[in-house]
Amino acid sequence: MPQNKTKSGGFQNYLHSQGRSGLDPLDTSRTAASIEGWFLRRLFTLKLRTRNIFSLILMLLFGIGTTGFIGLAFYGVATTPLIRKPDPMEYLMFTILFSILCLVFCIGIALLINFGINLGIVLGYIKAESNIQQGQRTKENKKKMPKRRKDFK
Repeated sequence: MPQNKTKSGGFQNYLHSQGRSGLDPLDTSRTAASIEGWFLRRLFTLKLRTRNIFSLILMLLFGIGTTGFIGLAFYGVATTPLIRKPDPMEYLMFTILFSILCLVFCIGIALLINFGINLGIVLGYIKAESNIQQGQRTKENKKKMPKRRKDFK
């Protein structure tokens, strides 16, 4: 390990800093996990913004694909008559399966909602949010008068 290694708050360019090859699997995994966390946080808070047409098309296709597949699975289970009474272990397996399917369904719905918001921004129906949060305005730089010295009267 290098002697001059310092811990910094940010790590975006850490893999390619001086004396590092960029091939450390732990740092690579950390960067990938950070990007995945950022993506999922922006996805579920409905703030995933893009104007790239390729990304918009992929967002639409994945959203329709996941919600359609899971909707078809829910429809199949709801309309299929049971021939025999399932045992408790089968109920447990169905519960685990459908909890995973519900997560995938939520991801598909979030993708479709984000696609709709992005499409509205691109077409001009929705005003894009600025980086300044509501309630926070930039302060005007007023010229301050110099303070008087306390010993001067």
